[in-house]
Amino acid sequence: MLDGSTVRRLYPQVELVEGMPPTVALEQRTSAGGSRSDVGTISALSNSLRLLFSRAGKHPEHILDGAIAAWPGAWLGKNFREILETLGVDTARPWRELDEDTRQWILYTDETPIVTVLPVREAVRTQGPYEGKWESVSRYLRRTVAATQSEKNRARALRFFTASTCPTCHGHRLNPAALQVRYLDAAICELTHLNLDALLELLRRRYDHIVTRDPRDDGPEIGAERILLFTTLAILDAVTQLGLGGALIRGPPR
Repeated sequence: MLDGSTVRRLYPQVELVEGMPPTVALEQRTSAGGSRSDVGTISALSNSLRLLFSRAGKHPEHILDGAIAAWPGAWLGKNFREILETLGVDTARPWRELDEDTRQWILYTDETPIVTVLPVREAVRTQGPYEGKWESVSRYLRRTVAATQSEKNRARALRFFTASTCPTCHGHRLNPAALQVRYLDAAICELTHLNLDALLELLRRRYDHIVTRDPRDDGPEIGAERILLFTTLAILDAVTQLGLGGALIRGPPR
């Protein structure tokens, strides 16, 4: 129910509103707000905030205005933009209006096409055609971190990286098929996380077990295992005798 003062104060600024469900406002005469009143107030506040973001919020810029913050400045950033324009991407169009495939390609593709960028005439200079090599944002950042000699550039690129555990390999950096193979009732990641003393003891027990068998009774797999164990144990013996028995082949998952 709307009171008279509300009707007098609110003047519509549009002629027609579509797509809104009917709303009924109930007058609450109780002096103390109950749980339903609180829920209604929070819902109204949430709707108001959404409208504020929708109507008054700053939407992502287009590429010309710096929508891709990870791009470098100066000539290289300009080069990436001009390559996109040569490839037919509308860099003056708001980023959110570009189709999803185009945005994903700009951000993550490993393709590196080389295109001829047409002349660009500016107020202070004229630039002729040149061959430009495209790199996605992700590829540019990875290359910068791995190869740059500038600590400033590396630090800037690292701002766009986050560290998290891989949900597939759980930080072991192995593909799922490798993690499913088991030896001595353990996955490879479990053995490589043992210290060298423990690994030496485990493999030696296995070697002592199979070396007593008649090789003529063994198949090719046991024969290969015997040779591999002999080689591995020789390395482990040498390393542990140097006092490195507490070391790990691979550190903890990350």
